[in-house]
This record gives sequence, C-alpha cells and structure tokens, in this order.
Amino acid sequence: MDALSEVLRVSGLAGAVLADATAGGNWCVAVPASSTRAFAHVVLEGECSLKAGDAEAIALRTGDAAFLPRGESHLLATDLAREPTPFATLLRPPVAGELAPVTMGGAGRRTRWVTLAITADRHLAEPLLAALPPVMRASLRGTAPLAWLADSLGLTLSGTDAPRPGGTAALSRVAELVLIEALRRHVEGLPPGGTGWLAG
Repeated sequence: MDALSEVLRVSGLAGAVLADATAGGNWCVAVPASSTRAFAHVVLEGECSLKAGDAEAIALRTGDAAFLPRGESHLLATDLAREPTPFATLLRPPVAGELAPVTMGGAGRRTRWVTLAITADRHLAEPLLAALPPVMRASLRGTAPLAWLADSLGLTLSGTDAPRPGGTAALSRVAELVLIEALRRHVEGLPPGGTGWLAG
C-alpha cells in the first residue's frame, strides 16, 4: 500500500459539506481559523481568489479545489479589497436534515463554490499534514469525484422538493472522495526524485 493510502486509512478521515454558495458580482468572504478541522473549497462555476495570511492570492477556476490542511483563516473573493462577509452568515440550519444552498452578492458574473470541512485524527494524520503546503490547489476538471459532487448536491432539498433518502450521507462520502482525488493529484504533480514522506 502506498504512503498516502496508508495514512488516509488509519487517520479516520471524515468529510462534510458546510456550504453550497453562489455569489454574483464582487464579493469577499472571511473564513475563520479552526483548530479542529481543515477546510477545502471546490469551485463548480466561475472563478475567484483565495488568500491566506501574508501569502499571495491563489486564483481558482471552475473545477479547481483548494485545501487548507491546517485550518488557517483565509479570504475567498472576487474582490479581496471589499469588506468581507463572515463565513458564518452563509451557514443555514439544515432543512429537513438537508443542506440548503445560499446566494449572496449582486448582479454580474456568478461563482458557485462548495466548502468542505475535513476532520481526522490529528496525531495519525500529522505525516500527511506536515508534508502539505499551507494551501494546496489541485485541478479536478474532468474527474469523477467532481461530477459526483455536483450530482450529489442535487440530492439536497431545493424548493418544494422532498429530501432524498441518504442525501447527507452521500455528500459526506463524496466530500471525502473529492479530497482524496485532490491529494492524489498533488502527489502525482510532485517533481521526480523528491524526498520526504509523500515522495515515498
């Protein structure tokens, strides 16, 4: 078994979808730091930027995923100079146990993204977390997990539709598969002949 599969197997990786958001025009969202979970954002439509700390902003396009393994605070935006909207205001109580999509911003170009929360046994996952950059970007365009994520969001409550059985569980499993695919692509993109845990 390869090193990535082994640490994912023993670390108790679990994923959940926190928000399915669509924003129009210019917008900025501030995501606070967390000591108990990592964050990932997957852009399903449009484009935006992600900025964590003093690092340069990272551009995200349709099909891109960004993973913040240490749960650092960050901004997600089309205009990083705008007054940020707290991420907590995008969170809605589940409707009939299902995720409720949210809309923000104004007119203009649309961006739709999904925010994932990732938890794991911090001690067992440490070899993986320490080997990753503070923000890891990976393209998931054309991959099955990205298509599954978009399809699974259709299982959530929308309008007058009744919730589909197993919708929440399906989203959790797909969130994990999306992260695993992003990690796999990151490892495959490492330069040959590298050293360190992931190189093994």
